Amino acid sequence: MAVRRSVNGFIWSDIVNGVNEVVAIAEPAFFNGKCRGSVTNWTSPTSARPWTGGARPDWFKGARLGLIQKAARTRGTLLNWRGEMIPIFECELCGLPSTSQGLQVDHIGPWRAFLQAWTPAGGALTNAEAKILYSYPGNLRVLCAYCNGSHPEGKAVAQMTRGSVQARSIAAMTATFGDAFE
Repeated sequence: MAVRRSVNGFIWSDIVNGVNEVVAIAEPAFFNGKCRGSVTNWTSPTSARPWTGGARPDWFKGARLGLIQKAARTRGTLLNWRGEMIPIFECELCGLPSTSQGLQVDHIGPWRAFLQAWTPAGGALTNAEAKILYSYPGNLRVLCAYCNGSHPEGKAVAQMTRGSVQARSIAAMTATFGDAFE
């Protein structure tokens, strides 16, 4: 059997294994239930339909949180207003600390070009394949809302998001309290 590759050399099984890993970290019940141990088993009413290339595919449930837990560097914990210890992560670009709510997942390379590299000549990806490729952790990074909003289309919005405000206030506390905060 021929190994399925993209035009830029990625191997399909590596893509699937990467997505399986991050989804299984954050959503083991979804991964073992609806996906039956692999995202390639996931089905929905539209999963077998051709992906038209227009709209963004959706994330797999748990892919965002799984990627943050796997890839983001942890800087310590912080006591929240409910008395719970919450992990503080670091933005991959600027290094500012943030909670998981203040982080966003960004595609390193344009997601549309990445999916088009997998489109068979004269054919189309299915919605399920597009969703797997869109959720591939090898083309994703974890950024704070401010850094992810630095794309021209999102800059104004990012400056007002809860995550960027939270990241800047955590950075201010770290500067004030130093090692005692971490």
